[in-house]
Amino acid sequence: MKISRTIRFSVVAALFAISASAQAGYISGNLAFFGTVIPTGGTNLDTATGLQFNAPQHTSSKSSENTGSFAGFDNLDFTMAAVTNFDPLAPAPLDSFTVGNITVTLENYVANTLTQTGNNLGVTYDALLSGTGFTDTAGRVNFSVSYSGGTSYADAGTVYATPLPAAILFVAPALGGLFGWSRRKSSKSSMA
Repeated sequence: MKISRTIRFSVVAALFAISASAQAGYISGNLAFFGTVIPTGGTNLDTATGLQFNAPQHTSSKSSENTGSFAGFDNLDFTMAAVTNFDPLAPAPLDSFTVGNITVTLENYVANTLTQTGNNLGVTYDALLSGTGFTDTAGRVNFSVSYSGGTSYADAGTVYATPLPAAILFVAPALGGLFGWSRRKSSKSSMA
């Protein structure tokens, strides 16, 4: 009886290990970008309710700012859709943009991250990062906009991945085994 339980737990652990190795890797690292933007829904940054990004936006030319899966994305131009509403109640998913082979979909506003003054605006969104050969990965996108004078507004931002650690796929079966073992042990002691 003890051998069959051990074999069952070993088979479950092996299946988790096989499924983990069959998946593509998670997106990792950071991407820095910049460009110009027009505030929408208001007359300036402190009254804006959205942002219209001018095309093209540019990735950083500093390779130290583009790391992990974004390494080599230096000096790329890309088009970013508008963030039409900062409101956390806006329907999800919001907008998406593609840089290189990675698509960034803004999923929802991160509560209490919107800061607005006459000269600066900052906001953070949870995002889903996806790309061919990668497992969809959770991430965040930070936008920072500053007034440059006249009718010009400069934006800068960072996309960064926050993947679920792969180690959890190996820890979960072990925790399940310990839980089962402790239940079995407690049921035996209550019967005695």
